[in-house]
Parts: sequence; structure tokens; C-alpha cells
Amino acid sequence: MTDVARCVFVIPAQSGDSDVKRTYQPSKLVRKRRHGFRSRMATTGGEDQVYRRYGLVRFRVDDQPAQLVLYASDDSDELFIPFRDATSGKETYGAGRYLELHAHGDDVTIDFNYAYNPNCAYDPSWSCPLPPAENWLKVPIRAGEKTFGAGAGH
Repeated sequence: MTDVARCVFVIPAQSGDSDVKRTYQPSKLVRKRRHGFRSRMATTGGEDQVYRRYGLVRFRVDDQPAQLVLYASDDSDELFIPFRDATSGKETYGAGRYLELHAHGDDVTIDFNYAYNPNCAYDPSWSCPLPPAENWLKVPIRAGEKTFGAGAGH
């Protein structure tokens, strides 16, 4: 059985319109199974963390297709989206950024303005999940937390 949900994406407009936000309506959120299958995610510390695939969202950024897998874990009520994009290692943290969100019934809102650097960006003693290749976007997401200090990190 496939469930379809409405999703709203919010990312900033292109240069010159930094105060204006654009909303993207992706085609759908697809959930194959209620509990999803398990997926192992490598971490910066070398071990794996296990998550459940919650669903897949497809959307467009500047007429380019994109998609992200949403993950769930047994120890959190939030959905987890680790991702890299075309800004990773240049404008944003090299190992990627995270989003956390709640599903409200069949609706989710993914607001890239809330994308943040993982703790390992600030302290290498933390072990952080690395975004899996399926969540490496070819499009730039110029929203959320950017790089800091001397560079883009790992």
C-alpha cells in the first residue's frame, strides 16, 4: 500500500531576493510501508547507526528534479533528513547538513531554512551520521546554516 502526503518546501529565492522565501510543492511523499525497512548509516566516528526509511519526497529546485529520503529512528518522534547538496564543502559544511521535522498526519513541511550543521562540524569528538548517497542533491540549497570559521569542514 502506498500513502501519499502533501509536502511544502521552503527555500530562499535567488540572489537579490534574500528576504523573500519561495515555497515548492513537491509531487508527493511516498511511504511504502508503515514501518519502512532498516537502513544503516555510516558515521564520522566509523560505526553505523540504524534508521528506518520513512518515505521519499520528490520536488524541483529551479526546474531541476530532486528527491530526499526521510528517515525515522526508534529513539525519536521526529523524522530525520541528512543531506548534502551542491553547496556542501563550499558554502556549507562539507559532510552535509541535517533537518528534523514532524509528520502531521499525511502532511510534512520541509523548511530548508532550518537546515543545520551536525555537532561534529564543531567538535570532532562527536560521531555524526553521514548523509547516504541517495540524499546527495545535485542542486544547491542556499538556505539554513552555512560554513563558519576557517572553512567548510571535512
